[in-house]
Amino acid sequence: MAESLKIDPSNIVYLVGSADFKNIGEITRRPNLHDSPAVRESSRLALEQAGLTIDDIDKFDFYSCFPSMVQIIIKELGIKMDDPRNLTITGGLPFHGGPLSAYSLQAVAQAVSLIRKNPPLNVMVLANGGYNSGESVGIYSSEPGKIPWVIRDDSKVQQAILEEALPDPVEKADGNLTINAYTILYSRTGGIKRGIFIGTLKDGSRTIAITREGLPILSTLEKNEFVGRTFKVEYDPELDRNILDIV
Repeated sequence: MAESLKIDPSNIVYLVGSADFKNIGEITRRPNLHDSPAVRESSRLALEQAGLTIDDIDKFDFYSCFPSMVQIIIKELGIKMDDPRNLTITGGLPFHGGPLSAYSLQAVAQAVSLIRKNPPLNVMVLANGGYNSGESVGIYSSEPGKIPWVIRDDSKVQQAILEEALPDPVEKADGNLTINAYTILYSRTGGIKRGIFIGTLKDGSRTIAITREGLPILSTLEKNEFVGRTFKVEYDPELDRNILDIV
């Protein structure tokens, strides 16, 4: 296409490697809440297609909707926390675009601009969709990829990711719950309203539970680490919710 439009060859930037995968959609059915098989596999296949390693990448741009997403990407790519390479080429999503604003498309445009100014650069752009739900990786360079571009069938890799899904969560829990992750809901006045927890029951099954509102102990949720701790959980038919007793 670029040649047909008579684009100057010095301005042509190539997509030399790419891949797209989805993680298990339901958070409660993911074996781990702190990883991303979709990031792992999409980056692996994109690098393989480009004929590059992670050390050959000069600049990155990671979709940065939340710090946790960037941390997960760093872990999956095997990048050290003190790696000198910047993790964004735009300034990051909070300062350049925003959710639902085609942020990663802007990162691709910036990658093209940087490579045109400095042709030896290899740039990786990683886009995230949803809550660590879908991941896309593109690697850009001034030279064609070492491996000829082909349309791969990645369906077996995608299937392998989805086949790791856990059973549906227990809707009416009763027993002891070990906390895997939690978040806090705040009222409009800034006070803590309740906690929401994902955890594992004694038999290994997952469930979701909430706390009752207005408990004084809720303030400790943001000061102390509750992941790994175990508390009583019981289904409340009036609220139609599992209630975690952290008192």
